[in-house]
Amino acid sequence: MVAQSDLTKALKELREENQKKENQVRMLEEKRNNCEEGKNEIQGLREAIEEKKVEINDRDKTLDEKKYRILDLKKKIQELEKFKFVLDYKIKELKRDIGPREVQI
Repeated sequence: MVAQSDLTKALKELREENQKKENQVRMLEEKRNNCEEGKNEIQGLREAIEEKKVEINDRDKTLDEKKYRILDLKKKIQELEKFKFVLDYKIKELKRDIGPREVQI
């Protein structure tokens, strides 16, 4: 009888240990799944970062092109202002020359 009660206790302990093991295996699987989800999320974020970097580089190039265009336009404005100054001066000279002739006419 004693041997049978010892076997019953041992069987009960074995079942408890098996239950603990199954619980640990389930927890491990959950953690593994969470880890995989985390890895997938990280990969997605890395891809998004790379896309944003490409977009930033494209925008930087566009900004550089526009800055160059602005500088070019500023140079043209300076040239036109010089031309305007010369033309204004010539117009003044011509008006000055026309003034005495109108008096004579």
